[in-house]
Amino acid sequence: MLAKILVNLEKSAGKVEPKIFGHFTEHAFGNIYGGVYDPANPFSDNDGMRKDVLDLLKKVNPGVLRYPGGNFVSNYHWEDGIGPKEKRCKVFEHAWNTAENNQFGTVDFILE
Repeated sequence: MLAKILVNLEKSAGKVEPKIFGHFTEHAFGNIYGGVYDPANPFSDNDGMRKDVLDLLKKVNPGVLRYPGGNFVSNYHWEDGIGPKEKRCKVFEHAWNTAENNQFGTVDFILE
């Protein structure tokens, strides 16, 4: 049996809570380093945050932007991402089999 779904764009059944359609960001694939956070990039502010990327995120206007997200969250400890960057500990990131220097962390996400 073949199922069909018909969508009537002219009829509203109610309002959808915007927080249902959120996003997450994690340290893989250039989402953080080289993405949102890249101190060497000419578009970055004094804190290393990419102004162009942040402007685009504002345009997308996700209901929720979760950090950390994805596999990175399985080994992340929020305490590693606070305090002066030069004093943040480096840890082994099990999800991506790499070293994490915590130059972008909890406090950086919260302040943006």
